[in-house]
Amino acid sequence: MDMREDFLFWEQYLFLPDDLLFIEVNERDVLSQRGGLGNSHPGTRRYLEKVEEARPEYRALGNRESVRKTAIARSVIEDVHGWGGRFLKKDESGIFYCVMAEDDVLEKVKRALRPARRRT
Repeated sequence: MDMREDFLFWEQYLFLPDDLLFIEVNERDVLSQRGGLGNSHPGTRRYLEKVEEARPEYRALGNRESVRKTAIARSVIEDVHGWGGRFLKKDESGIFYCVMAEDDVLEKVKRALRPARRRT
């Protein structure tokens, strides 16, 4: 039995607190995961388009202009939130999604805006 089947079997016996928040993914959300599902999700595709629009301005800034770089990253985040999107990642179980912490989202966006490192 894999982890998902195991959870589905045992969930009928679990006691879950009333304030536990289960997140239902919608088409506006950005999924933080590698591979096809994350990249093919409509919200993630829209986010990646925003990153592509902002990338030239971000890359034109020097290393000492971190405040302006952060402002560009935050504008991408505000765009996502503006269309009703959230940045989601899988929880420790790998089954459910949870909202990413603000600091993690900022690092994710900055990483996406940076030039890709070449592998040697």
